[in-house]
Amino acid sequence: MADARLTYPGPVPVVTYTLLRLALFAAATAGVWWAGMHSWLAPILGLVLGWLLGYLLLEKQRTRAAAFIQERSQARPERARTATQLDADLEDEIDEAARREGE
Repeated sequence: MADARLTYPGPVPVVTYTLLRLALFAAATAGVWWAGMHSWLAPILGLVLGWLLGYLLLEKQRTRAAAFIQERSQARPERARTATQLDADLEDEIDEAARREGE
């Protein structure tokens, strides 16, 4: 059973934002293709145009998605320590032990 704190009522803003970005990419690529650019550059130009349109038109959805991600990350319990963090802690312990022996 899922934790009630970690569920979101209604559509997930990240999914909505992603689908809108994909739709803009598809529309921009189709527009470039329809305009006569029938080469491998059409999807590249569609990608650039889709990014630009997404940046200009999807500010509200981008803000909602960012807020959703931030809320989810703050609501989750502390994650397990990574191997890098464990390695750094072990290194600190060894360093402190060596300093105590040197005193």
